[in-house]
Amino acid sequence: MKHSHKIIGIIVVVLLWPWDPVYPQFPIRLGVDTGINLANQSFSHDPFNPKVSRSGVIIGGLAEIGISDLWCVQVEPRYIQKGMKETGFVITGNDPTPLSTTNLVFKLDYLEIPVLLKATLGRDNFRPIVFAGPNVGFLLSAKNEWERYDAQQQGIIPASIDVTERYNSIDLSLDFGVGGEYQISPSVSLLADARYSLGLIDLNNIHVINYLACPSCPYIGISTIKSYGIQILVGTLFSL
Repeated sequence: MKHSHKIIGIIVVVLLWPWDPVYPQFPIRLGVDTGINLANQSFSHDPFNPKVSRSGVIIGGLAEIGISDLWCVQVEPRYIQKGMKETGFVITGNDPTPLSTTNLVFKLDYLEIPVLLKATLGRDNFRPIVFAGPNVGFLLSAKNEWERYDAQQQGIIPASIDVTERYNSIDLSLDFGVGGEYQISPSVSLLADARYSLGLIDLNNIHVINYLACPSCPYIGISTIKSYGIQILVGTLFSL
């Protein structure tokens, strides 16, 4: 996305800004986290082949602002890999004889900004947490990858195509989950959580095919596409 560098710059400034912690009633903590996203997509018209999750990475920052002893608002600017895989595509050569099968991998990379309302339970060193909130994603790139037969090389080679224009540039999700925080010192805590991210809007940007007039056309042109995923994250928070 052409404005992604500006967005990343704003996030870095927000995270590194020397916030004045003079107001103890609104304590601020900053941190980092990383994890894995078991990403998938739902379609209003089912794909031709079975689909499975794509395992993607998550890496980003944390900014937490306390609003009471129980509640805080946590902002999580991050890079995340989404998409899915379709399995069972048959590769053929110069004749219809199957040579192999391959996966079609949908790779979508986003800059996301979840804004979560988080409850931290208890006052011990280990404290359970629950959270939920909206998540806005900005599409950075999208491509499909697969394997195909190359007649010149007489073999199977990797192939890919850029499909960024087929997807909307914005994704909106609802994230919710549970986890735990362990305080290892007065100013440092370790975090771990598991969450579900439910896409709320259609990602498809190419609704150009009349399905009744062309039932054999690729489903990508007539489907509503929404993202979803299970995410596992670990991180660290530092008190200011």
